[in-house]
Amino acid sequence: MSIDLQSSAPAPVTITLLQLLEQDCLLSSQCVPGHTLPLCFWEKALLDPARTFFSAPGKSFRASLVDLGWRLAGGASPVPPELPIILEALHGGSLIVDDIEDYSTQRRGRPALYLTHGLPLALNTGNWLYFWALNLVHRLELPSGIEQQLSRRFSSTLLHCHSGQALDLSVRLTALRQEELPSIVAVVSGLKTGQLMGLATSLGAIAAGGSVALVDALTAYGQQLGKALQMLDDLSNLSDQVDIAKRYEDLRNNRPSWVWAWLAEDLSAAHFVRLQQRNSEVVSGAQPGPLAAAMLSHLGAGGVTRIDQCFDEGWRQLCDVVAPNKCIEALWQELVRLKAGYGRL
Repeated sequence: MSIDLQSSAPAPVTITLLQLLEQDCLLSSQCVPGHTLPLCFWEKALLDPARTFFSAPGKSFRASLVDLGWRLAGGASPVPPELPIILEALHGGSLIVDDIEDYSTQRRGRPALYLTHGLPLALNTGNWLYFWALNLVHRLELPSGIEQQLSRRFSSTLLHCHSGQALDLSVRLTALRQEELPSIVAVVSGLKTGQLMGLATSLGAIAAGGSVALVDALTAYGQQLGKALQMLDDLSNLSDQVDIAKRYEDLRNNRPSWVWAWLAEDLSAAHFVRLQQRNSEVVSGAQPGPLAAAMLSHLGAGGVTRIDQCFDEGWRQLCDVVAPNKCIEALWQELVRLKAGYGRL
């Protein structure tokens, strides 16, 4: 399950995103000389699917990270409007595709886009957003060396995310040995969530011409933050903090998660195999609630402790490189806000 926080209304960056998207759809017609299409064609093809998805409220946390990275590197204020939109478009596209591949029925409290607009149109919209985000990188008109660095980081992030998604889609919990689980979960989480969050924390600093040391520190922090958020997301999926339509999604999809990785480290072989067998029953149609309760009971406070340790480790590593300042204080407040979005402080 991909990480996605909700808010009560579309964020300003989302409004700007939709405005830019409409402008670019109209410009696409100019690529074919002598022919111009009315807006209504683009409305059906791209604008309505994109508007439907992005009009659902979200916290735009990654956009905030881009802005903070820009300021940490001494970028001129304000941040170029395209910069945070790059991350929002990339993340939005990944969520649209992820819902298709996971058979998720809801996103941000609404039906998934492939259910409202059909799978082909939703899939094309998600893929189109990847390339639109890359095109926005080129439109920033940054110095050639910085643009090249951004493009390389962007393409490597997409490659890593899709590699992680390939593992996530192909590996099944009940087919894994107990000793394999921690590494599988760590690699999938690091490639998917970690790489995308690492791009979010470093993108602004790269664009502002930040030092190698700062960019590396922000990248490492983002990757650690992504890992912690995936842990939090996996744990929350077994509780009533998640909408009922998405609750227990990991169990039903027979997906390895951080909760399973922790149990693999904590439980005896016999006990762990019994839980795996119960997950097979859930995949076959049994109610997942009793298994989720048993897993949380075995885990106790160990999950929350591990999550807090992961958050704290990433923060300590960042503060070892970046001296305290107003931007770091703002980043800490963003982190508090983010954790509160999962019902925890």
